[in-house]
Amino acid sequence: MLQCLETDPDQTARELLSAFQNRYPHRYQVGHLRTLQRRLKIWRREVVQRLICDMDGLTEDVGYQPSERHDQRARQG
Repeated sequence: MLQCLETDPDQTARELLSAFQNRYPHRYQVGHLRTLQRRLKIWRREVVQRLICDMDGLTEDVGYQPSERHDQRARQG
């Protein structure tokens, strides 16, 4: 399944399950869909984390914006 995901990472769990049901009849049931959805979510999160780690040091953290309260504390010392 990982090969299929790496080849086509945009496919849904339902599409992946359908492909494997066709490839391996009687092995994968509709009841596997929710498990596959959870595993796909974990796989995608791990892929994003690897991409972020690969980019570490190439970009600055533009998502962090300190609050006014944090700025005031920093100025007060």
